[in-house]
Amino acid sequence: AAITVLLRAGIAEAMDVGALEDVRQNVYGVAPQGGEAVKRKGDSVVFRETLETLEESSALVRFIDDSKLTLGQKSKVQIDEFVFDPKNAKGNALIDISVGTLRFVTGEMPKGGVVIKTPTATLTLRGTDVVVHVHPDGTTDTTVYDGKVEAQNNVTNQVTHLLPGDGATLGHGGTTDYDENDNGQPDPAAKKNLESIPEHRRGDSRPADRATRSAPSGDAG
Repeated sequence: AAITVLLRAGIAEAMDVGALEDVRQNVYGVAPQGGEAVKRKGDSVVFRETLETLEESSALVRFIDDSKLTLGQKSKVQIDEFVFDPKNAKGNALIDISVGTLRFVTGEMPKGGVVIKTPTATLTLRGTDVVVHVHPDGTTDTTVYDGKVEAQNNVTNQVTHLLPGDGATLGHGGTTDYDENDNGQPDPAAKKNLESIPEHRRGDSRPADRATRSAPSGDAG
């Protein structure tokens, strides 16, 4: 019985939850029961896989619920949870980003079913198009382009509700609001381009242990 349980757990961890729709330059993945591998366009993404992009690299993942995750350069995320029942449109997902930039556009997952977690923030998405940038110290910039986001500061437990055009920085000192540009509207260039997102409020987010690594390129755009 114990062996059966372990086998089932192994199958669950290897379950495909999406695929790479676009890869630019150097992108890596670490599956829960495997070593680090170069990722290329068309490769599957599995439950609990960690994805990482290096400098001047990016990736676009389309999940089984038709949601889209775009990773900017020098970013690292883990697919902590991803369950979706297409017949009933039920499920939940947890995306953990430790550093870098991502853009997430929700698909058929129910509102509130997708959570993005960072070192300083827990972001619950409700029909959302959102950009998240995590600085090396964990400080998190969040900008909403569509839908709603419930942003909880993990340090102070303060909860902020963000609507389209709203932005907030969540850090160790608390939460502060900001405008993506001076007129209070999100950057239209970032809104338009889902495959090459700019790192707003840019910081040097390259992980120190990968700063000098060279590797073969994936599909270059």
